[in-house]
Amino acid sequence: NGGHSAELFLKNNDDIHLTSFDIGVHNYLVEGKSYIDTTYPNRHTLILGDSKKTVPYFYENNKDKKFDFIFIDGGHDYDTAKADMENCFHLAHKDTIVALDDTMFRDDWVQFWTIGPTLTWMQHLEQNKIVEINRVEYASGRGMCWGKYIF
Repeated sequence: NGGHSAELFLKNNDDIHLTSFDIGVHNYLVEGKSYIDTTYPNRHTLILGDSKKTVPYFYENNKDKKFDFIFIDGGHDYDTAKADMENCFHLAHKDTIVALDDTMFRDDWVQFWTIGPTLTWMQHLEQNKIVEINRVEYASGRGMCWGKYIF
């Protein structure tokens, strides 16, 4: 919501156009968006609102739009993480990499914000909705998984 991930992606690949969904509740978002637009002009689209509504609205109005990489790092409650994983399926193609931030599989590093994303990831694996490529846990409460949707 401050533009840190957006900058990381845009800085490291001059060829991408990035679409971000953010609930937009933090006042520093305006400064972050201004910086991104100044530094990486015409390469970033920001869609504000609850992703449980804005992502489905986006794919309903952009049926042919598919992304090569989907990075989910938003609401950390179970319902939002699950909805984001399921809704982003419609924005993926067979080679899309989907990454879910804030997952944790080490019991001693679990934090409250990792519970929803981790449960969502595990259920998607168990239900054969995704195949995991890898996961990393790099500090207490800080981990990530990535894989591909199964079509």
